[in-house]
Amino acid sequence: MEVTTRPTVQLLPAAQATLRAALDDGIRDGVEPCGYLLGQHEAASIQVTAVRAGRNRHAQPHSAFHLTADEHLAARRDAAARGLGVVGIWHGHRRGAAEPSQADRDGMLSEHPVLARRMPALMLIAAAPDAPGPWLQAYVRDGVGSRGRSPSWVAWDLEA
Repeated sequence: MEVTTRPTVQLLPAAQATLRAALDDGIRDGVEPCGYLLGQHEAASIQVTAVRAGRNRHAQPHSAFHLTADEHLAARRDAAARGLGVVGIWHGHRRGAAEPSQADRDGMLSEHPVLARRMPALMLIAAAPDAPGPWLQAYVRDGVGSRGRSPSWVAWDLEA
């Protein structure tokens, strides 16, 4: 999806409550919590209706996150069973603001065009509980990566 218009990004109340609970669980367990955003994606909007917590499989889960391909497949099956799609991923920082860390950029800005095309269009990042600024920020993928170029992630307004 190349961003040419500004779609609305909406996080429904039930999804927001599930996200907050999953964030609290991960922070309490000492890891960066992460998972999938389920909902509907149309040209003018991305609506998140459900949140699925994932298992952080990163070698250093206290400071970065990694979701496996098997978990992505399970999330897609879960979404399909609900009549939804996987519209994005989410993760929370244990320290810092709701913006991509260097680890996020390294992991999300894949230089492999095939992988980049398969990435969801939306990423939500939650700030650490004591961080200044918004508790949650949306990022929408701009471009799919081609000829060695990585897609970029653009900060987006979130209706929550």
